[in-house]
Amino acid sequence: MKFFVAATSLIMALFFVPQSVFALPASPSDLWDINTGSVVTDYSAVITGASFWSSSIDRMFGAVIAETAEPSSTLFTDSPVGDRHWVEWQTPAAITLRSFNLVAAHDNSDDNRDITWRGFTDFYLYTGDGSSWTEIYHYETDQDGDLRYGGGVTYTDPDYLELAVDVAPVLSQNFRAEFIYGPEYVLTGSRIVELDGYDTFLDGTTGEDPGPGPDPVPEPSTFLLLGSGLAGLAWYGRKRKKV
Repeated sequence: MKFFVAATSLIMALFFVPQSVFALPASPSDLWDINTGSVVTDYSAVITGASFWSSSIDRMFGAVIAETAEPSSTLFTDSPVGDRHWVEWQTPAAITLRSFNLVAAHDNSDDNRDITWRGFTDFYLYTGDGSSWTEIYHYETDQDGDLRYGGGVTYTDPDYLELAVDVAPVLSQNFRAEFIYGPEYVLTGSRIVELDGYDTFLDGTTGEDPGPGPDPVPEPSTFLLLGSGLAGLAWYGRKRKKV
């Protein structure tokens, strides 16, 4: 009996493995993109002017990526207000947010620079009315403590951060992102390559009832997991009979 309970628990656990952290390619047509009518309403200081380091807050929402050591993305100043940088934006109309995609980069790791050079420790996403905010999501960027973002399957360089996440659906027109820095950081002007928002979950669904129709067919991997579990239980049953 104890074995049966343990085996059943194992099978159930296989069905609920957490999603791995990854990023989608930056999108020029997501719900937060400036090309779809979204507008940045307020932000902390960004480096501007005719220099190699200059940037624009709009680039965070514009799918602008340059394959250089210094990506042409949002580059906050190295003198943050307090211990964080932030940006607030508004969509043309209220949207139902179900997932988002964040791509960032700290200084080039080929120069032995790590997250303390233009990286950040924490990312917060909020929704609100422009004056008060409610947290949607919080992420710690260096959970393994190696001072590297680590890259991923889409942006492979170790100085890149990939974060694509499903969230509990929220209806809003106003959003805010905050980037938090540790006290030991050398440069705090982070590069935020892209921030995209979607009204679908990462698997392309909305979680709503599709209505009448045939039941969905389980994927082959589902059959494999279930079959393996049942085979294990059958083997154990035969073994008990022989004892």
